[in-house]
Amino acid sequence: MSIRIAIASQKGGVGKTTCAMNLSVALSELGYRVLLIDTDPQGAINLSLKKGHSEFAGLVDVLNKKAKLTDVLIQTKSPGLSLLPKGRLAMSKVPQYEQLIFVDKAWPALVDACDPKYDFILMDTPAGMGMITQACMRAASDVMVPTKADFLSLRSVHQVLQVIDALAEEGGPSLLGFVVTMFEKEQAHSYKVAGDLWRDFPQVFETTIPRSDVYLRASELGVPLAFLSKKTHPEGRRFTALAQEVLNTLQGEPDGSEEEIRHLL
Repeated sequence: MSIRIAIASQKGGVGKTTCAMNLSVALSELGYRVLLIDTDPQGAINLSLKKGHSEFAGLVDVLNKKAKLTDVLIQTKSPGLSLLPKGRLAMSKVPQYEQLIFVDKAWPALVDACDPKYDFILMDTPAGMGMITQACMRAASDVMVPTKADFLSLRSVHQVLQVIDALAEEGGPSLLGFVVTMFEKEQAHSYKVAGDLWRDFPQVFETTIPRSDVYLRASELGVPLAFLSKKTHPEGRRFTALAQEVLNTLQGEPDGSEEEIRHLL
């Protein structure tokens, strides 16, 4: 059975799509079979890869029974990583799409159909805790929450937790962890927000994603960080580290605090 991770945040502009895309690449480069699903009506993954809103058929077309799942899955240049794009969706049809993914059984059935083929299914969701995001959470086993290192994002954390708790009562997902994003080492508030998260919540990944021009450059070129140059970019290694943390968390690896102390002599 695959690990299904919904990547969600109450606020927009927190690096959610950056995390979804680069974590997917990192997991695939570690040898896992990964499917990245773009559920955002704005097609954030497509836009990050410099592909238009309607360039590919995808999720929306499958849900509307206008395409077969096998015909719209895209094998990327990263071995082991497949993409299910958002598909063709006019903005005037977004309310119908929200209802379809939230109410209809076609969405969970689609995820179930993908399950045997992949080790990980990652879902990039729109900002907020609306119907699409909640539908993704219901279909997920875990939720990852990118959290920008500012006070507004910190205040939104409790709203996300309330939704996760409510869905958990229905057999919903677990909180995989928070990822601190857009961290600025020159700004005191970044340290304060990160410190508050680490102090108040046990599920915060040690890997932080800084605010860096390299992410803008990768987005402008339409590539993940791993494809930015022939050699792995230093920032790309952050997502390899994050992927390893995700694996350790899922496997229940201890943090070392209870390990036996070994003496030198």
